[in-house]
Amino acid sequence: MGRHTGYSAKRQAILDAALRLLGDVGYDALTMDGVVRAAGVSKGTLYHYWTSKESLLQAAFDAVVDAAVVPPAEQTAEGDPRHRLDAALALVRPWRGPLAAEAPRLAALLKSTDGLAAVQARVHARLVDALAAVLEPILAEDDVAVPDPAATAALLASLAVSARAQVMARPGDAAAAARILGAFLLVAERAVGLPDGTLPREDEREIAEVWR
Repeated sequence: MGRHTGYSAKRQAILDAALRLLGDVGYDALTMDGVVRAAGVSKGTLYHYWTSKESLLQAAFDAVVDAAVVPPAEQTAEGDPRHRLDAALALVRPWRGPLAAEAPRLAALLKSTDGLAAVQARVHARLVDALAAVLEPILAEDDVAVPDPAATAALLASLAVSARAQVMARPGDAAAAARILGAFLLVAERAVGLPDGTLPREDEREIAEVWR
């Protein structure tokens, strides 16, 4: 168990270092040697896990996606379906969670760097699929039942990820974030037949406080 824990911790440390370095120097200037120095590991250790910066960055962004989706998934296991729906849709609030400070820069890099196009497409698909898997069983319950839970979950998940991208394209703009989040939640409520205002909103002041 200890060896496995150490393995996982070292692997995660490399992934975190790679993402921070990517945000600092950009894709073209990022090198495996630079990651070795930033992570404080040997070159042999790094190449034991990944043989190219492309595969390393893919794994790093996969880990970010998993970290973003797991907390909502854990919170949706039981309880009031409306509360569970709100927990699932919390993914649209990208200013929280691991690497929050670096998130806007990383999102911009994903969108603007040709070499990361495949990674960006995978990140989007992975987020949508993961969130849809959390939403579908909630939407199938009697309290918030919809005619086609699978299709509705997929559409809401895609909209949530798009709203997330819009917020992250305006780092520090709490007013825009509040508007986008409010519009998304209103669409989500109406899609599943909940009264307007059922899902809690965060106002501009609350968002700005988190970003400070």
